[in-house]
Amino acid sequence: RLYTVGLMSTTHEDHSQRLLKEAIERDFLSDDLYISLVYLTLRLNQPKVIPTLHTTHRHAFIHPPTPIAVSWALGAANDREGKYDESLYFLKEALGYLGSDHRQHPFTRIVYDSLGSVYVEIGKYAEARSFLEKAVDIRKTSLPANHPSLAIPYSNIGTLYY
Repeated sequence: RLYTVGLMSTTHEDHSQRLLKEAIERDFLSDDLYISLVYLTLRLNQPKVIPTLHTTHRHAFIHPPTPIAVSWALGAANDREGKYDESLYFLKEALGYLGSDHRQHPFTRIVYDSLGSVYVEIGKYAEARSFLEKAVDIRKTSLPANHPSLAIPYSNIGTLYY
């Protein structure tokens, strides 16, 4: 399906916002509405909207976003705006929320990918490679070696050599 949507901040009782929320909950691949909305705002190149998703619009969520998700989202928004120090701060904070057994958490790969991307942007290629390879390793545990979903993470590692 293809949806054409005009987004604007409204009250939680707004019928259009409720319909959009229900459509996203029903049709997005992610089970978490918050993460879906973060990805959507990043795709629309609107990273400044992300902080309002977990503050102003928190009441709109059936399940409030976790601190891990909020930290990752703020890290992704700051990365998109070129604020790499702030991005690293929030992404490392997200990694800290994951705890010592973080490799089993479904969010780990996303945080590793994001950290790797930021380190590429600031020219710290050894750190970038470490995080990007960890993200690939996590994906490889649940996917066959020739799965198309591995193309993007391998491409991210390839940017280190370009």
